[in-house]
Amino acid sequence: MRRPISVTLMAVVLVLSPLAASAQDNRAALEPIARAMGAGSVKSIQYSGNGVNFQVGQNYGPDLPWPRFVVKSFTRTVSYETASIRDEIVRTVGETPQRGGGGGGLAPGAEQRQNFAARGDFAWNVTGETVSPVPVTLADRQLQLWTTPHGVIKMAMALRHETLPPTLHVTEPTPQVKITEEEVALRARPIAGPGPAS
Repeated sequence: MRRPISVTLMAVVLVLSPLAASAQDNRAALEPIARAMGAGSVKSIQYSGNGVNFQVGQNYGPDLPWPRFVVKSFTRTVSYETASIRDEIVRTVGETPQRGGGGGGLAPGAEQRQNFAARGDFAWNVTGETVSPVPVTLADRQLQLWTTPHGVIKMAMALRHETLPPTLHVTEPTPQVKITEEEVALRARPIAGPGPAS
């Protein structure tokens, strides 16, 4: 009975000891990663592709698929200097006849151009000539910007240097949630952090 417990305990120690060591050594690992990726000098990235997408929630009936669109081109541009992101999409109707909404009366073969953008505390969409503010998408677009590989490294480096980035799209806590000032701190500009964790 004693032998299986000691073997299990030894196995747990062997598995967890490298994790503890790597947790303490993550700062040493961050710089070579940032250097290898060029994260310190990268100011923006852009990538593109094509394929299909669907107009979520616009299906003709509850048992039918969402309307399908052929994406002729998709380009995402991310600027870390201005904390901005922009998606440019050119799409056509992917099924004839079109079933459901979301196409805005798009004729078969016609192209629809869409731009989705965010910068700082603002998010907006441009479809055709129509510009629409969409503040509800701001947090999602900022998340997409900072969860790019370079964005993650840039944020980790900022935290490594004990700098807390500003709170981008909230100026005061929501009154629906009871929070004390000790629990939440909103920042208008980058500030010095609490120092390295020990």
